[in-house]
Amino acid sequence: MFIRVERGSSVPLSRQIDEQIRAQCLSGILRGGDCLPSVRQLAKELAVNVNTVFRVYERLASEKFIEMRQGDGTYVLPLAEPARSDRQLAE
Repeated sequence: MFIRVERGSSVPLSRQIDEQIRAQCLSGILRGGDCLPSVRQLAKELAVNVNTVFRVYERLASEKFIEMRQGDGTYVLPLAEPARSDRQLAE
């Protein structure tokens, strides 16, 4: 996983991190079951506050992009299949 933050940007660091992880999940770069760096590890790599990364991970977890497993790590969840209409199911 590659994330780049621009400190001089008007976009908050948390949004930059969030958007890049989200984009990598949606594009297939990160796939269901992939393990993400720990909160502390990613914060250290990006030289940002641990709470910034934690908030990003919590937001992505609440939106079902990732799953945070206490004591085990943080994993990418498989993308949900698009919902089929009743008409498609009948065919």
